[in-house]
Amino acid sequence: MVAQAQRKKLFGRGRTIHGNVVMNFMGRPETEFGIYGVAFWRAGRTLANSLAEHRGYHDFDACPIVFLYGHSLELYMKAIVRRGRSLVSLAGKKLPLEPRALNRHELVPLLEPVHFIFKHVGWTWKTEVDEVKTFRQFKARVRELDRLGTAFRYPVDTKGQSLVSKHSVFNVLEFARQLEGAIRLLDGAVTGLEEEWDQQASAAYERQQASKRRKEKKRITPGSLVID
Repeated sequence: MVAQAQRKKLFGRGRTIHGNVVMNFMGRPETEFGIYGVAFWRAGRTLANSLAEHRGYHDFDACPIVFLYGHSLELYMKAIVRRGRSLVSLAGKKLPLEPRALNRHELVPLLEPVHFIFKHVGWTWKTEVDEVKTFRQFKARVRELDRLGTAFRYPVDTKGQSLVSKHSVFNVLEFARQLEGAIRLLDGAVTGLEEEWDQQASAAYERQQASKRRKEKKRITPGSLVID
């Protein structure tokens, strides 16, 4: 009866194992921004590749492609900021981050923190894609996406106005190619930051324990007993 009730739910188990997915597997969803980013990236790439392989397509087929790549970019940038903030704090510094920047969908407020984190760990921004080869170029693409990205989720803004002019034309495959270059770099950065965090956190813990041992050694001298 329980299994039958589960199948009636929109988010219930299936009749067979195939197709079942496990969400929040580790019980630490705050660490899964990068994983979510990968999922949306793969989906966007799949749709872009499908469009590239077919001579015929609908103009509005671009909408989910732009949304998926844009949302993937947002998730990756937030993953970098969230982990990078801990690293920066461990070094006794403060990350320049606008209030509630991690709770909004705009990407521009995440640019400065991402750049700060890259410099903090000694990385340089470099991709093989000309349009996003430098961080300055990436910043320009992000500003474009923030300005027009909503037009691919809704036909009008909250005031009922179109976000793009009539007969606007762009190449969605070029769009995907450019963001592929940026997302590949961010994907590597997420992995690198996790490794950096493991090393730095372990080193900080060892320093803390060594400091405790030194203090204990000073408190207890040969032939004496210290009682708190």
